[in-house]
Amino acid sequence: MFEKLKSLGFFKCGKEIPGLMIHGKAAPYPVLNERAIRAGAGIMFVLGLFAFFQAFYLREFIFIQVFVVIFFIDFFTKVIIGTKFSLISNVANWIVRKQTPEYVGAVQKRFAWTIGLVLSAS
Repeated sequence: MFEKLKSLGFFKCGKEIPGLMIHGKAAPYPVLNERAIRAGAGIMFVLGLFAFFQAFYLREFIFIQVFVVIFFIDFFTKVIIGTKFSLISNVANWIVRKQTPEYVGAVQKRFAWTIGLVLSAS
């Protein structure tokens, strides 16, 4: 069952691209599009900033509570289930679809998302 889910894209962070070169060196490891990751981080930043200002100036704390849950679900999806199923990642990929991809290692991004998952869980 685990192998069947893995073949459908679950539990995968990034994709391996045969023959990919990053900075003149072969990249036989899973990679992600850095532009899409930054677009997703920008979306999350804007949502968080909106929630912060609602809480700080208007004393409306419901937005903070909602967005922390959204952030937790997104980080959980990216780290545990796979980047293919993350809503914010899919929106970010759609935003940068016409740009040339800039690939980076997926392991580093997964580590950062794990930190975000732990912080949003606490």
